[in-house]
Amino acid sequence: MDIKITFSIVVEIDSNLYVFSFYSVIHLIEDFKSYSFSIKYMSSGNEKQLDRILAIDDNIRFAAISDLEGNALATKSRPGSNLYLSPEDTKDTMKHAASAWKSRMKHYDKVGKGLYTLAVYEKLRRATIPLPDGNILLVTIDNAGGQKQILDQVLNEVLYHDPTNPSG
Repeated sequence: MDIKITFSIVVEIDSNLYVFSFYSVIHLIEDFKSYSFSIKYMSSGNEKQLDRILAIDDNIRFAAISDLEGNALATKSRPGSNLYLSPEDTKDTMKHAASAWKSRMKHYDKVGKGLYTLAVYEKLRRATIPLPDGNILLVTIDNAGGQKQILDQVLNEVLYHDPTNPSG
């Protein structure tokens, strides 16, 4: 049986508060009355990065960062957005996106490093973007227009850390 535990630690340093969030999946082995677990750190920097991404354009509805196993490290949605997927469906989508991205990585030596993938639906567009730290970013954009410019700005934010640079 697997149990997922999430916890946060708030540290005050020189009157500044820092939040460190962790999650662990504990695998219980009942016959041996023992368990094994690993702890993964969820950076509060991920939350700030998602805030910056949502600030790029009002047509960005949702953004999430996951590891390459599809485990959510941070998620944010635009206030007032009608999200089409349930949290369970979103989790499934993130697992699929991570698996698909790992599959693409096998061909980097032949076709070059992947920049992003774009899935286009009737109601929205979803981009999957690899991050420099090895995680992936999922961004959902309305179909209201300007997707190319929005994606360029998101790529500039996550790859070059300069959302004002239109060409990267």
